[in-house]
Amino acid sequence: MLFRQHKNELFRIIERKGFSPADFDALDDLNGFRLCFKNSKMCFNVFSDATMFRAYVTLHSPQYPVSETRFLTWNEITRYFDNWIDGHLRKHVEEIEAPDLWKEIASRETLSKGFRSPTIDNRPFTADEAVQIKFCLGEFRQALADELNPSKEQLDFINERLAYLESAIDRLNRFDWTSVLLSSCISIATNLTVDTSRGNMILDLLYRCFRSVLLIGS
Repeated sequence: MLFRQHKNELFRIIERKGFSPADFDALDDLNGFRLCFKNSKMCFNVFSDATMFRAYVTLHSPQYPVSETRFLTWNEITRYFDNWIDGHLRKHVEEIEAPDLWKEIASRETLSKGFRSPTIDNRPFTADEAVQIKFCLGEFRQALADELNPSKEQLDFINERLAYLESAIDRLNRFDWTSVLLSSCISIATNLTVDTSRGNMILDLLYRCFRSVLLIGS
């Protein structure tokens, strides 16, 4: 078990590095102290032997290997912990927070299916169709908000894209407007960083809200 002053120093290093100590699980055992980043395999273990210390740490690597230090002084342990946060833990967090661009491509391909209908031609919208499409845009906006629970910033982006679509009804023909609808939907999906499953959900919402007025094929 580590002295409280040692554990407090690790606590302050975590804060200084821009992380929250609440993001770690801390556990005392007979000879040391264990810190694990929550919901991950990344752990830093310190064991004491009189005045010397040894660390066992998880490295940022696909197999999450464990590395063992030689016996170190406490000052060396704190420097090692500092370097572990920057060299391994921070990279791990960056990895899990990074968007999966390959999944985004799959989502975009999924969203584009069904929007190649021969019934979508170059005619302008009639006045009745324009009214109906504006109503459908409102339904689509509400469905996205209800089903995907976007943040305020994401909802602002959705509103901006759908407002542009509404303004384009009177100046674009059916084919061009539907193409803009599709590209806007892809932009919304990308902004929401959806996976393939949620991409399918957006596509289903689009079908549900616009199929009758645009005669979109499935």
